[in-house]
Amino acid sequence: MRVILRIMLCVAFAVLGFAGVAFVTALMFVPAGSGLAGPAIVVGYGGLGGLVAAGIAVILGFRLAPKALMSVAIVSSALALLCIAGLTVRAVMLHADDVRPQTPETPPVTAPVE
Repeated sequence: MRVILRIMLCVAFAVLGFAGVAFVTALMFVPAGSGLAGPAIVVGYGGLGGLVAAGIAVILGFRLAPKALMSVAIVSSALALLCIAGLTVRAVMLHADDVRPQTPETPPVTAPVE
């Protein structure tokens, strides 16, 4: 049981660490004209944040008592699920704004060749 709780804690902390660091990085550390390098910067720093948070979760998983481990794992997993749900809703809303009905393009009218 403790192994499952430790894995749950580690995954939840990694998701929360990735999302938190990626959010802060996107707001503060990506320059406006970075182009396609901006998302790479955000994902890179988010991955580092997720690794650090997972490391903290491993240490917490071995240090906490079983009841405390269960409560921390459940709360952090619920927060991670809320974070994933919020990001999913935001992505769907952004995608719905981008979808427009496409009108077929008519080929340009040219003069007949004689």
